Order: sequence, then structure tokens, then C-alpha cells
Amino acid sequence: MLISRRTARRTARRTARRTARRTALVASDSLRGARISLAILLSLLFLSCYFILSPAPSIAITERFHPPSPEHWLGTDHYGRDTLIVVIRGGFWSLTIAFSAVTLAMLCALPLGLLAAHARSSLLRRALLSASDLLFAFPAVLTALLVAALYKPGALAVTLAITLLNIPVFIRLTYAAARGIYNSPFVIAARGLGASDLRVVCMHILPNILPPLLLHASSQVSLAILVESALSYLGISLPPPNASWGAIVRESQNFLSFSTLPLVVAAAFIFITVLSCSNLARSYSRGANLR
Repeated sequence: MLISRRTARRTARRTARRTARRTALVASDSLRGARISLAILLSLLFLSCYFILSPAPSIAITERFHPPSPEHWLGTDHYGRDTLIVVIRGGFWSLTIAFSAVTLAMLCALPLGLLAAHARSSLLRRALLSASDLLFAFPAVLTALLVAALYKPGALAVTLAITLLNIPVFIRLTYAAARGIYNSPFVIAARGLGASDLRVVCMHILPNILPPLLLHASSQVSLAILVESALSYLGISLPPPNASWGAIVRESQNFLSFSTLPLVVAAAFIFITVLSCSNLARSYSRGANLR
């Protein structure tokens, strides 16, 4: 019996050490992936802001479709402009529209979701949730075409379209997160101490639902970049010369027989940015679960 107890204790210690090592390894990998993704996004954001504030690359028809060289690292496009600079400048508009749309959607959906979770009337709650479901049922392209019909095609139309697509998502997420902690002991204790509904929401519910909202927002940014690129490809986004990544892909496909670099570079930037946003959200989620 004594030997079996000692063996069980040793086995338990070994298992605990192995689990701790695995947890530390996963946490280290998640932190490393989050740092790399954040560094890529911040570098792209800095470069795009730098080049958008600098003079636009000049058009040189005689230098069209030049191969990569020390002067033009990724060659030139169909206007003779530096491909790398044009694509980085396009990233400014894609990132600005995506971040602005997701931020506006969060700011609009947060009070509506909290109101639906806090509403004492089931009729009001059902009305808010049904309206969000109805808005979510519209396809992205049809919503963008409707907004573009009301406003002229441009950054405002695309931002409003992506905002409308994200509002019902954040309403549902806010509602579910708030209802999950609405009857928590600390919320009940705050009410018992005489705290008002506004104080309970601002001091106890809101700080606890912000982390999952921000986590989902980083995932929605990657989706917003894809939607903006698709809408730009359809011609609903910024008019020339301010072209985002989708517009660059659309323009470059007409000259594939001369050069494929502009299209490949723009598609690669879309892929890397979306992958970085998704990896940042996934790394944050894994780290939060480990804690």
C-alpha cells in the first residue's frame, strides 16, 4: 500500500510538471504569434500612413511593366508607377475603412445589446433582436449596392455597408455576454447595495464583456478587409487615383499578359493582413483560455 501511494504521488507530480510545461509552451507560442502579427499590422499601418502623406508616385508611361530592379523593388504597374508604393498606399484605404467600420459597428451595437439584455420588457427585447436578425439576413453585396445607390460610390458607402453588416453581429454578442453575467453574484450584490442600473451596467457589466467584444472585433476586422476588397473589386469603393487593394486587383487583371506582379503583390498583402488579424485574435483567445 505504501509503495502504491508513493508511485501515485510521483505519477501525479510528473503529470503536473508535464502539464505546466505544455501550458507554458502553448502560452509562449501564442505570445510569439501575437507579437509577430501585431508587428506586421503596425508596420503596414505605419508604412501606409507614411506613403499616403508623401507625394503620389508619378505616372511614367515609358516605364510600364518594368521588372523588379533596385529602383523599383517589385517592378512597375500599367501606369509606370512603383508597384510596392501603390499597393502600400492602397493598404491605407483598406485598413482605414475596415477599422472604422468595425469601430462604428461596436459603438452602435454596444448600447443596443446592453438595452436588450437589461430590458425588463420581453417585447422590447424581442423587437431589438428581431431587427438585428433581419439586418443580418441581408447579403453583404446587396447591402453595399443599396448604400451605394443612396450615396455615391466611395469610402463612405463602403464604410456604412460594412458597419451595417457588423452591427447585428455585435448586438447578438453583446446581448449574450451581458445576459451571461447579469445574474452573477457581484451584480446582485451591487444592486443590493443600491447601485443604479446605469452604474451596474457601466461599472460591472461593461468591463466584463469588453474582452470578448474586442477579441471578436479583431476577427471582424479581417472579415471587413475581405468585404472591402470584394466591394472595391466590384467598383463600389474609392474612385481613382485613390485605389484600395480590391481596386488594384481589378485593374491589374486586365494586364496579366504583360505583368502579374501588381495583382500578386496586392493579393499577397490582403492575405498577409487577414492572416495577421486572425492570428492575433486566435493567440489572444488561447492566452485568455490558459489564464
